[in-house]
Amino acid sequence: MELSKTEPRINICTIGHFAHGKTTLVAAMTRVLTMIGRAEVRSYDSLQNPHDRWESGIPIAMAQVDYETSGKQYSHFDCVDHIDHIKNLIDGPAPISGAILVVSSIDGVMPQTEEQVRLAQRVGVPIFAVFLNKIDLVKDEELIELNEMEIKELLNTYSPFIKGGRGDFGFDENSAPIIIGSAKKALQYRGNNLNYDYWQPILQLTMELTSRVAQPQQELEQPFLMSIDDVFKLEGRGIAVTGIIKRGRLAIGNPLEIVGSPSPISTICVGTIEDIDSIVFQDEEVESSRAESETQQIRTGFLLEGVEGKRIEKGQVLALPKSIAAHTNFEAEVYHLAMEEGGRHAPLVINDKIQFGFWTADITGTVSLSEDSGVILPGQNDSITVELEKPVAMEKGTRFTMKKDDGKMGVGVVTDIID
Repeated sequence: MELSKTEPRINICTIGHFAHGKTTLVAAMTRVLTMIGRAEVRSYDSLQNPHDRWESGIPIAMAQVDYETSGKQYSHFDCVDHIDHIKNLIDGPAPISGAILVVSSIDGVMPQTEEQVRLAQRVGVPIFAVFLNKIDLVKDEELIELNEMEIKELLNTYSPFIKGGRGDFGFDENSAPIIIGSAKKALQYRGNNLNYDYWQPILQLTMELTSRVAQPQQELEQPFLMSIDDVFKLEGRGIAVTGIIKRGRLAIGNPLEIVGSPSPISTICVGTIEDIDSIVFQDEEVESSRAESETQQIRTGFLLEGVEGKRIEKGQVLALPKSIAAHTNFEAEVYHLAMEEGGRHAPLVINDKIQFGFWTADITGTVSLSEDSGVILPGQNDSITVELEKPVAMEKGTRFTMKKDDGKMGVGVVTDIID
């Protein structure tokens, strides 16, 4: 089903241990949503065999289900394997506004459950509900109570790091209610009675979705930011910069900063370049621009005032004043590409010097790993701390690539600024 391209979209995902029923739950949700909203019924098999989506050069086996309920449009991402969930949280195709944690009432919290919850907390994806699945297979009610206690303990372990963060929800039992049900029984039902016992938990889950997951701020409403990919001087006119607008909008006369050096450079936009070659100036507002293809973005350019003699270079960003800053030290979550994904055979080790790709520049940095890690092997993910050789514009959520010896090594996302 195709949703309106002009209406805002809320992106959510399911996370949890292998075979705990995540894909079955998504399929069951489409059945119920056809009754209370707008959705296309998806079978388990159609979701279980998705095509690889390539993001930043890495494949993610992930299905996407679009639906509408309570006047809001959603894209729901569901991955097949644990490592695909990891790659989606670190470098997926769209920013995730919320996640459903699925836990089997037979097995309870498992290693993949804990790892995905930890990573979701690190990258700022709030869990808005827990679905305790496979209730139809439980013989002893005490097992359900035990699993609920384990889930609450897990979520509360990470709650200090997310409370007061994005939205009004975080990793604690009050803001992530535990809903008990059976996705398989809900999916197998062929009637249309919304009061069916196994449909009730699905209805509750959709209500939690619409009430707890906030509408994300749209790209055009965010502070303007453009990555600079070229700088040139126009005789008698001044300095012009070109690049890709990442977010926001800009009008002639707006004050700006060039960020990516020890101190930001203040400037003013005095013209836009509609055609990079012919240098045509247009006195109009320029918005965040994306081509019809999701993977192709449009280059644009701006004429700047008061920057003659300043050091402006590729890799810096053009932004609204005080909306982003340059840093050298940060924490991140990274995924080390497996060899079959084009990665290197060598592991990432402590004090490794590698190239970090931010915006349009590669900057050398030194890697520190936790004592528990020691190394990150190809095909694995972990937390790292980085010290760059020179400052670069970044904020929590900024994505980057990693290279060594001219070969791509991995992808990552900034989770905290240290300096």
